[in-house]
Amino acid sequence: MAMESLVSGHTMNRIRERLADKLEFMAFDPYVQKTVLYREKKKLCNIYRLKDTTKPYPVVRKHYWES
Repeated sequence: MAMESLVSGHTMNRIRERLADKLEFMAFDPYVQKTVLYREKKKLCNIYRLKDTTKPYPVVRKHYWES
């Protein structure tokens, strides 16, 4: 989820459960150098797609005529 500071508009990304309530938390805002309230702005992507980031390496196979 994209989280936005109510004070300065600074954004950060957090992960939450699909059926959970909207996120709201206090965190440090580097723009104003204080702890401020962040609220959920929008959904970025599906968490299950985000977790599957590993891709297998391509298998290099020799042709049958090569030894």
